[in-house]
Amino acid sequence: MKVYPRASYHVEDWGNRYRYTDDPHASPTLEGYAVHSKEDWARIGELGISRTEALKQQLGLLELIKDGLRGENLYFLQTVFSPLSVAHRLAGHSAPRLVESMEREPAELHAALEAITETYVKYAAACLDAGASGIFSPSPSWPREM
Repeated sequence: MKVYPRASYHVEDWGNRYRYTDDPHASPTLEGYAVHSKEDWARIGELGISRTEALKQQLGLLELIKDGLRGENLYFLQTVFSPLSVAHRLAGHSAPRLVESMEREPAELHAALEAITETYVKYAAACLDAGASGIFSPSPSWPREM
């Protein structure tokens, strides 16, 4: 089984804001994103898993799934996005903005990608500790919009 978390869990703790509806088939609406400038990339630091809301909620969900399986020999994978996919979301889901950062703000973007990577390395390990059998990392969809 592949666990597909809510579409924004991986960027909420860095400041992206979304509005949700009661419609289970509706995607959340982006209300605000974390990175608008070079200085914003510099503010993207490594997150401590125990101090985040969205990541802690996902870990709790994995524990519920593990407990619900009651020792059955069934496997489940947690979805973890690549650092570049996370950066794309932090930049307002804008591939042109991300490319602009690559060209004009490479040091700040690189530091943010390091922080994102370190956060998700620890998060992936925490997912396995919480009972996930493995990690699923989807390929990014953002290059298609360029």
